[in-house]
Amino acid sequence: MSKERRLGRGLQALLGATSESSESSSTQRPSAQTPTPASEDQILRIPIDQIEENPFQPRTAFSESEIDSLAESLQAHDILQPILVREHGSRYQLISGERRWRAATQAGWSTIPARVRNEDDRTVAELAIVENLQRKDLNALEKATSFKQYLDNHQCTQDELAKRLSIDRSTIANLIRLLELPKSVQDEIMAENISAGH
Repeated sequence: MSKERRLGRGLQALLGATSESSESSSTQRPSAQTPTPASEDQILRIPIDQIEENPFQPRTAFSESEIDSLAESLQAHDILQPILVREHGSRYQLISGERRWRAATQAGWSTIPARVRNEDDRTVAELAIVENLQRKDLNALEKATSFKQYLDNHQCTQDELAKRLSIDRSTIANLIRLLELPKSVQDEIMAENISAGH
């Protein structure tokens, strides 16, 4: 089995196919305005200060230099892919695209292109895990914590989670075992002084 297949089925499979034409419309930047209800394939300009972080985001740290670089790219080339959000009371909550949202905030944007999805907590948690697995730069303990949090919150087995994410159950089991290590060893893994395989 190839590495790509082991990483999971991806955002498209969980969200369903999206419109190619709506992607291209994200380059327009109208002035800030209150979003109106839209179909899930329609892109809206949502005020950045109305968007909250994803509570299921497994990443605990974001590289300032990467956010700086992405902010410069947004200013030069605009945003290539809208973020995904869901309605949360009178505001919005991120589903995916936190780096783009942070970079747009840093770049001084007042609004950001977004698709509004109607997703429950379980799906949002899955999407957060999948997005970061595909980026391949979550550290082992962040992956372990996100898997454990999902299993606890949604009362499912490792087998069920593996099937939902299309990854090996052994991958989930081995990572979760890292959470049983002494705190000092976990700190060394977080600092990348030792690898999770040692």
